[in-house]
Amino acid sequence: MALITRYFSTTGAGTEDGTSWANRAAFYSAGTCSSIITSFNFAGSDSLEVRLGAGTHSTSNNSFTSALFTNAPRPANPLTIYGCDSNGDRIIPPVWNCCQGPLPVSNFPLWDLGTGSVSLANIIIACVSLQNNSASGTVNASGTFNLGNGMSLEFCKVENSGGQSAAFGTTATAHSCHFKTTATTYGNVVAGGAIHVQNCRIEGNPGATSGNRRGIEGTVAGILRPASKNCILDCPGSAIINTNGSAGNGLVATEFTIVNCATVNGAAIDCPNPPSGVAATGHNVVYSKNCFIANCGLGISTVNTAARLFNNRLRNTSNYSIPTNSIVANDYVAAGSDTDEFVDAASGDYRIKKTSIYWGKNLGAGDEPGARPTSPFYTGIIG
Repeated sequence: MALITRYFSTTGAGTEDGTSWANRAAFYSAGTCSSIITSFNFAGSDSLEVRLGAGTHSTSNNSFTSALFTNAPRPANPLTIYGCDSNGDRIIPPVWNCCQGPLPVSNFPLWDLGTGSVSLANIIIACVSLQNNSASGTVNASGTFNLGNGMSLEFCKVENSGGQSAAFGTTATAHSCHFKTTATTYGNVVAGGAIHVQNCRIEGNPGATSGNRRGIEGTVAGILRPASKNCILDCPGSAIINTNGSAGNGLVATEFTIVNCATVNGAAIDCPNPPSGVAATGHNVVYSKNCFIANCGLGISTVNTAARLFNNRLRNTSNYSIPTNSIVANDYVAAGSDTDEFVDAASGDYRIKKTSIYWGKNLGAGDEPGARPTSPFYTGIIG
């Protein structure tokens, strides 16, 4: 049982059998993925790591699905696609917080799928940029640009410029990734059920003119729990929403930074459909803790479910639309400004500024690093 490594670039070199960087193969030839990958025997005892070199690897519409493979990847024998440098060594991931700005990907390979998608279980993608220009399909887990079930993304940028956004599969996971849509019509940037995203930047198009235009949308029965420490920006619709109306539904959001969302419809944290009455067979939950929500039309909204809100910072047109029997404790709702509270909002850095009174309170997805400034005339911390 072994991990087999093969090397790929935009064009082949040497023997082109992929056995070393000097003998790297072409990842795509005439738009078709290399048979070194698709014919690998994942049904045997080995797994495969693809080292993918810099440049643009493109196909017009050749979706990356199990149909391409003689034996598709398996849980014990996954396929890993890892960006590499000019020596064939894995790219060292950047030290990056989702609030501080776009994920730096200038040295990452670009996987341009055209109108295709990646919809393959048991695949791990790291230090790769993916893009798609599809303008068709739905925006949920069956969508045209679908990052499928059983997938894991680490330090990847995923961008869609067509009429739909990048849907994210219901059992996929993402860590330290940047999801972005520049489409003027889109439903959501990330969607599914048991979504697990952490330290991810989820960025919509603030100038989009139609569609729900949401950040994270949960569509499957149950509690939407998309992990913590994520940054959702520039979505004119809800930032995070559970739209399923079954009993026992709701959502949990902790340590999110949400800015410039819900300016057209919905709320930054939105749970509109849990059922009413005592007949509900499950316990509906709407829980928000340590979130930083600013410049949104409406901060937190729930229907038929008492909210539990603790230690959030809210600075919006309206902060709450919640039942009167909700629990709200230690929320900060005083006036403030981006200049006083964020490192550099104009450049997209939404970490909490060291000089802000909210720094160091475990609010949102990230603080500016370092220590609070002190006064030479006072031995304590200012603020």
